[in-house]
Amino acid sequence: MAWRIAICDDEAPACQQLQNYLDQFSAQHREKLEIRTFFNAEDLLAAECSYDILLLDIQMGEMNGMNAARKLRQRGCQAIIFFITSMTRYAMEGYEVHAFSFLEKPIRYEIFAARMQDALHSLKRSAGQTLTFHTSDGIIQVNTNEVCYIESFRHKIRFACLQFSFFESEATISDLSLQLAGCGFFRCHKSYLVNMGSIRLIGEDSISMLDGSSVPLSKHRRREFLSAYALYRKELL
Repeated sequence: MAWRIAICDDEAPACQQLQNYLDQFSAQHREKLEIRTFFNAEDLLAAECSYDILLLDIQMGEMNGMNAARKLRQRGCQAIIFFITSMTRYAMEGYEVHAFSFLEKPIRYEIFAARMQDALHSLKRSAGQTLTFHTSDGIIQVNTNEVCYIESFRHKIRFACLQFSFFESEATISDLSLQLAGCGFFRCHKSYLVNMGSIRLIGEDSISMLDGSSVPLSKHRRREFLSAYALYRKELL
C-alpha cells in the first residue's frame, strides 16, 4: 500500500526540500509514498485526487494554506494536515481545521521524520490491519478494527467481532499479542486480548465491550493496562 501525500508550497526550493525529505524517509522506513506537488492552493483544491497527508505552506499567493485547509475540511477531507510556517501565530487557527502538526521553517529532517512516523502510525491505526486466518469453514480475512476481543479457548483462538465470531486453531494468544501490539490491542488477561477502540467501560476486574460482552481484567495487569489505555486515548486526540 502506498500512502498518498500532497505538497503545496509556492516556493519551488521548499517543495524540492520536502520531496527530498520524503524520499529519504521512504527509503529509511520502507514506506511506499505517492507524492504530488502543487505550487498554489487553487490547483490543490481543483485536483480530483484524495490524499492521506497534506503538507501545506501557510503563506502562499491569493489563497493561503489555512483557507485551503478550511475548504478541504468542508468537503469532508479527512487527511492528516501538516502546516509549514515560519510564523507560530497561526497555531490557534490550526486547531479549527484539526491540524496534526506545525513544521517550522527551516525544517530539520530529524523533526520531519519523527512527525511523519507519528502521522503514519495514526493512519495505520485508523485503517486497521487486515489479517488472514484458516478456520474450519475456510479462509477468512478480517480487519482488526472489526475485532472487539480475542479469547484463548480450549486450545483454540476465538475472535469476537461486532457482527460475528470465528475460531482459529493455528494462532496462539502470545503470538497475536505481539502481532497486534501496534494496532491498539492489549493483553488484559492471560487468555484475552482486547481492542482498546472497542471498550465501553473499564471496571475493577472486568471490561465492558461495545458488543455487550464482558472481558476479565487481571489484577496483575490492571495498572499496565490503564497506562496503555490512557496512552491510546491520548494518541487519538
